[in-house]
Amino acid sequence: MPYVELKRAFSSACREAGIKNFHFHDLRHTFASNLVKNVVDLNRVKELLGHSSIVTTQRYLHSQAEEKKEAVETLVGKSQRFDNKRQKSVKSSEGQVLTHSVLIS
Repeated sequence: MPYVELKRAFSSACREAGIKNFHFHDLRHTFASNLVKNVVDLNRVKELLGHSSIVTTQRYLHSQAEEKKEAVETLVGKSQRFDNKRQKSVKSSEGQVLTHSVLIS
């Protein structure tokens, strides 16, 4: 029998597939998050989602921020594996002594 109502058909498909706690709106969220992850302009994402305000669209930026943090943490973890590094100290504009590793190639 053909599906008449999309949301009801989606619910039926999830139930038949054994998928729990997944809603039709989750597809929209995944769509928006993937656009942001692939660096699509936020105004274009806003238009595709039909949001009237950019503030609503900005809710999808959280996933991108977390991924950026993870990427930096991965880079930091890799740089700490190098044996050939030395410490360099510099003074900040506030007079604090800052120490960081400098890789020697």
